[in-house]
Amino acid sequence: DTLRGNSQSNTLIGGDGADILDGRGGSDELVGGGGADTSIIGLEEGDVTIQDFDTGTVHDQLNLASFPSITSMSDLRERMTSGSVIIDIDRTHRVRILYRTPQEMLNPKYFLLWTPEGDDASDEAGDDECGWFSYAKPECVDTILSIVGGIVFVAGVFFG
Repeated sequence: DTLRGNSQSNTLIGGDGADILDGRGGSDELVGGGGADTSIIGLEEGDVTIQDFDTGTVHDQLNLASFPSITSMSDLRERMTSGSVIIDIDRTHRVRILYRTPQEMLNPKYFLLWTPEGDDASDEAGDDECGWFSYAKPECVDTILSIVGGIVFVAGVFFG
């Protein structure tokens, strides 16, 4: 099912299937329910709280593809709040993922980021291109081990 809100504050609650949740602005609460759900964060101003991001075998995905300023691990690290999964996209957009830690969110399949039109990714994509919250590109899987090393370093800096 596809559930869409409006510019007001909305609570969108999915069912057992693979739902698409798009709050479309305002302060929204998104609950995907069972299944592989996708939460879309669009350009409309507002804060989004995701109540039940599933990181299991059938996992959810956060679509940030509307934001050309977020294309890499570095871009997201700059916007992450330490100790929680809070992504400050810009002054008018914030995403909170409840009941998860940054360490639980290591799988690049959990995120879909902006890519320029006509971007032909090579088979040798690097950490800057594939990062922690990656483009959902198959060639990025090869860089996960090097990414984990960077994340362990960052976690040590934040949590000392």
